[in-house]
Amino acid sequence: MYDETACPVDFITEYSNSNLVKGDVDVEEWWRIRDGKLELTWYSPIIWTKKIRLSNIHAIFYMHQKYKPCMKIKGWGMTFSPVWWTCDIARQFRVKTHYNVMIQENEHDIIYKGFTVKNIDFFFEVVKPYLSDSTTIYNAFPF
Repeated sequence: MYDETACPVDFITEYSNSNLVKGDVDVEEWWRIRDGKLELTWYSPIIWTKKIRLSNIHAIFYMHQKYKPCMKIKGWGMTFSPVWWTCDIARQFRVKTHYNVMIQENEHDIIYKGFTVKNIDFFFEVVKPYLSDSTTIYNAFPF
């Protein structure tokens, strides 16, 4: 499960801005929060930004990028697993600093949404208040 340790204060200070006070967060190039929705940037050539209502998320799966499960992650698009990955060409090459995150919008969702997160503690700090009590968080991939 998710490690409940607090996000370092210097990280929050570094990324604090007027949007954070309003509930909007825009600190990483792959995701942001606007009006209670998680916006995944660089989603596809047709849909540049995928919006997911945070209160509707069924499950969140995450894994450090140093783990490279064969045929499960990709720089952009879909692999042999049912995940559409937003564009991050360096996703397969980082070893220490970033995380791969998958979102399952509902329990019957057959295509997961995958994206990169640089600071997983900060991500969960800003996302958790919007999630429903039934949302499950896993420190592993579902397949």
